[in-house]
Order: sequence, then C-alpha cells, then structure tokens
Amino acid sequence: MKCGMKLAWLLLLVGAMTTAGCIGRSVSKTFVTVGASTTAVGAGSAILDAVRLCDDYHAGEATADGNYKGRAVSLKGSIKNVRDDRVSGKKYLELKGSGEGGVGTRNVRCYFTDEFQDQIAKLKPGEEVKVQGTCKGKQGTADNFDVAVDNCKLVK
Repeated sequence: MKCGMKLAWLLLLVGAMTTAGCIGRSVSKTFVTVGASTTAVGAGSAILDAVRLCDDYHAGEATADGNYKGRAVSLKGSIKNVRDDRVSGKKYLELKGSGEGGVGTRNVRCYFTDEFQDQIAKLKPGEEVKVQGTCKGKQGTADNFDVAVDNCKLVK
C-alpha cells in the first residue's frame, strides 16, 4: 500500500511539474507585477507608459531586462524631443521618462524604420504618441539612462 501511495504522489508531482513547465510557453504575454498591480506586456497586450518602463529599469535592470529586453512592447508617452541619430542620420523620438527635476534623467529612445521617418519629422515636443517596437534595454548610468526601443512604428 505504501508503494502505491508513493507512486500516486510521484505521478501527481510529475504531472504538476509538466503542467507548470508548459505555462508561459504557449502564451505570448509576459505579466509584470509592480506593487499590487499586474500588467500584461507583449504582443496584443495593454500599452505600457514610457514613465513606467523607465521606473521598472531604475528599480532593477536585471528584472526589467527579463521582462522587456528582446520582446515586443507597446508604449505610450509624451514626446520630449525629435532628434537625429548621429550614426544613422535617421530621426528618433525621445519619450519623457522619469526622474525629471530630481536626481537623474530617464527617457525612452524610439528608433523607427525608414517608412516612418517623414511622420516622425512632423511630430512636436509635448505630443502624445503610441509606439510599438522591440525593447533593447538600458543605455547609460544608474540614474541617467535611456531605454532603447528599436524597429518602432507609430500606432493609433
């Protein structure tokens, strides 16, 4: 009888581990929990505020990289600047992040594909935009950094 019980528990444990291992692989969203709120991030999910993205990277780069880096993100934010990239000569948007007026400055740099360059040139600081792209992670120091987002497109 003891052997049968051990076998039953073993099968239950293996089944639970197999099921747990499959969760997340079949779902295209990542769920990020900050405080008491949970936000879905990724394809087809809620739009993440640029300030929140910067705050997540400021709170912990390794955790933020695990949640965002290399993944598709949908962002919304206020344009701080429209700039020309020194290397490529293409325009990019700098979205306002966190840390303005305090210690450190944190923003989101959105690098766009060629098809959006004319639209980007017409945008002005202070305008609200929605962007989709691939998060490339943090660039800069502990308190002064940008979060780079590549292959961006404007969305409505």
